[in-house]
Order: sequence, then C-alpha cells, then structure tokens
Amino acid sequence: MNKQISRVGFLIIFLILVLISSSTFFQFFDAPSLNADPRNTRQLYNEYDHKRGDILVDGKAVAYSTKSDDNFSYQRKYTDGELYSAVTGFYSIVNRADRGLEAAMDPYLDGSDNSFWFSNLLNSIMGKVQEGGAVETTINAKLQKVAYEALGDRKGAVIAMNPKTGEVLAMVSKPSYNPNDLAVHDSKKASQTYSLLADGSESPLINKTISALYPPGSTFKVIDSATAINSGSYTKDTVIPAPQFYRLPGTVTDLPNYNNELCSATGNQMLSDALRVSCNTAFAQLGVKLGQTTISNMAKQFGVGSSFTLASADGSMPMQTAKSVFPENLKDDKLALASIGQGDVKFTPLQDLLISAIVANGGKLQMPYIVKKVLGPSGNVIKTFSATSEDIIPANVASELNDMMQGVVMRGGAFNAQIPGVIVAGKTGTAQTVQGVTPHAWFTGFAPALDPKIAVCVLVEDGENDPTGASASAPVAKAVMEAALK
Repeated sequence: MNKQISRVGFLIIFLILVLISSSTFFQFFDAPSLNADPRNTRQLYNEYDHKRGDILVDGKAVAYSTKSDDNFSYQRKYTDGELYSAVTGFYSIVNRADRGLEAAMDPYLDGSDNSFWFSNLLNSIMGKVQEGGAVETTINAKLQKVAYEALGDRKGAVIAMNPKTGEVLAMVSKPSYNPNDLAVHDSKKASQTYSLLADGSESPLINKTISALYPPGSTFKVIDSATAINSGSYTKDTVIPAPQFYRLPGTVTDLPNYNNELCSATGNQMLSDALRVSCNTAFAQLGVKLGQTTISNMAKQFGVGSSFTLASADGSMPMQTAKSVFPENLKDDKLALASIGQGDVKFTPLQDLLISAIVANGGKLQMPYIVKKVLGPSGNVIKTFSATSEDIIPANVASELNDMMQGVVMRGGAFNAQIPGVIVAGKTGTAQTVQGVTPHAWFTGFAPALDPKIAVCVLVEDGENDPTGASASAPVAKAVMEAALK
C-alpha cells in the first residue's frame, strides 16, 4: 500500500513539475513569438492600451496617437500622410508596425525598449500605463514639401542629404499612399486597403528611394571617371577616344551616342568634356580599357553591393536599403554597356545620391541616417544618433570630379540645375529599360559646389515627353537645392 501511495505521490509531483516547466516556457522563453503572433488578440489590445510615441519633423508630430472611443484605447494618426509616408511607414491593427520608422524604431515608439526599463518600472509601481518615446527625424519639412511638389504626379523618387553630416533631409517616393487609411480600427477595411496597396510591382508601399533598383544610366560615368583618375593614368584633362559610334567588342553591334550625336569633331576629347556631354562611346571604351575588376572595385568603394541602414532598434525591422548591383564576369561587350550604366547595373536612388555626397565631401562618406534622437515620455533624451565616416576616394580625385561635375551643370547636359549666383555640380542620366518604353531620367548633384550644404538625387520613372535627366529630373533637383540654400 505504501509503495502504491509513494508511486502516486511521485507521479503527482512529476506532473506538477511538468505544468510548472510548461507554463514557465510559455511565459518567458516563448513570450516573444507569442506576442508577435497576429492571432494573439490580447497582445494587440496590449499594444493599443498605451500611447505610442510621436514621429517628429522639425519638432512637429507627423505621426502621433490620440485617445479613441472604440474598443482600442488609442488611434494612430498621420499629419500630411502622403507627404511623409516613405519616412513614417504605418501602424495598423492588421500589420502592426510596418515599414519606415514605425517599423525601424518600433521598440522606442512602443516604449518596450530596454532603455525605458526604469520609467516603465516606476509606472508599474505607481499603477500608471507605460508610454512610448518620440523619434526626432533629420527630415527638413520645407525640403520634403518642395521635393514632393516638384516631382508632381510623376512616378519616381527624390532623396536629399547633408553630405557633411549624413543627415537625410528629404525622402519622397511616388506614387505615395495615406497611412491613415491603414491605421483604421476596422480590421476588414484595413486588410482590404493593404491588399489593394500591396498589389503588383508598382505598389505605393515600396519606398523607391531605398528599396527599388533601376539602371543608373549616365550617372555611372562619375564612377568611371573616379576609376580612371584614381588609377594615376588619367586626369580630367587627359584626351580619350570619343567617336560617333563604337563597335562593341566581339559583336557586330555599334553603340551610338544619344541621338547619334557627335561628341567631338575630331573623334577625341578630354575626359572632362566627355563627362560634360555624356559621351557614351568614350566611356564605353574607357570602361573596357580600365577593365571589370578595376571598375567593379571602385563601384564597391562607392557602396555598390552594400546595404545601408538609415534607422534601427534592437528587435525591429531596420530601415535598410536594397543592395545596388554591378554585375560580375562580364565579357567586354557587356562591360562596355555596364560602364554607361546600362545592362544589368542596378542602383537605388540612395546609391546614386551617395555618388554626389562622396564627391561633395572631399572623398569621404558620412553614412546616411534619418533619426537624430529618441525622447522619453517626459521629453528627456534617451538616445542620440550621428553618422560614421569612411574614406572612399583620395581628396585630389574628389576635387577633379567636383570640377568635372560643375562643368556638366554650367556648360553641359545638366544646365536645368543651374541656380543664379550658386555654383552647382551634378550629372544627369537617361537609362533605357526595354525597347519601346520611355527611359528613366536621373540627376545626382550638390550645391554649392565649393562648400556643399546639400546633395540630392532625383529619379523620374519613364521620363517625360523629352525623357532625359536634363529635362525631367534636373529641374526637380534645382528646386530642392534652391530651397535648401535660401
């Protein structure tokens, strides 16, 4: 009898230990995955039972939470939602923190980051509900509005930064969307809206400034020029071949210049003039002569193949760029095309912006970032952010490129970026995609050229009636640079 009682007792103790272990596992070790499970409605209500922090532009909230009169305690709202959607992303009962700073800085905005532990402990002791922190961005409200309005109804992207600090000053992606339509407390309506917006490759939810890839066209010629000058065998005054047509190596295909134009009456011109008139044949030949390894290595130095993080927090989805691409193992005919930014070369607008930012900053890259600081619920500074610096090209190479890019604006294809009384440096690009489709139009540049305050990149998808960077993109860049310098 005693043995049987002992066995039953041991069994009961064993089952109790199993129950304790099981509950401990679910409450502690499996808590993060349970909280993240979209079927966990309790967690959903927990997220909405306290005030989520603001996202600030020039000290004013462009994303904020107000008291709600429905089943949820707070409603997320967005000021000028379409204007700032690429920056903020959105927060909804269906998707939670999605895209932009809502996703990248979620633990700070939600107040769950470890840096809030003391204030959350005090709130718990005092019976108060936790509050999220505010995220102060680097975005300049005036430049954001100018960029958005200058791009108009066209598809594309505008991104600007201070090349000396790395601060992102404007970030516009079109078509845009209104985050308020996704923040509604009607789950069916929010799901339907998301499905409509997320449909297809032209989704407004895609932030084209950092997530979409395009052939960079002739803006890549700045990297060719950097490669040549850095080699020690060229300067901006070195004369190179610049014929009307160039037979691609190993083929029977002749590469023309834009509109079959002559770059030079003699068939030769200085490197600076080849960039000024954007001579395809000159840079195609130059690329083949320099070789894939040399050009590819320079492209990597400029950031091609790397991903840049503009904002992030522990446990969040970082605001990160797609990796731009310069293809490998190219035959000379494909290398010629890649050297003028065609073929399989693909850039994000941010990558194209960094070309100008590096030249503008004397060969150094200040890593781009979009958050200045995080503030606690009482306004105290929780964390500050700044850029790290990296040497990319020698100062003398950057100086020659600066001079060459000034010539492109003053006497070349980027003339529509000229600003009275200001020396502007830049490069346009016209990137062909498929036959019969209007090319993409690019501009990358900075101003003032001798003491740069702003670098900007503009991409207009499918161009305009005159699908060149000069006509479609340079005027947008001019408007943004002009506004920054006033």
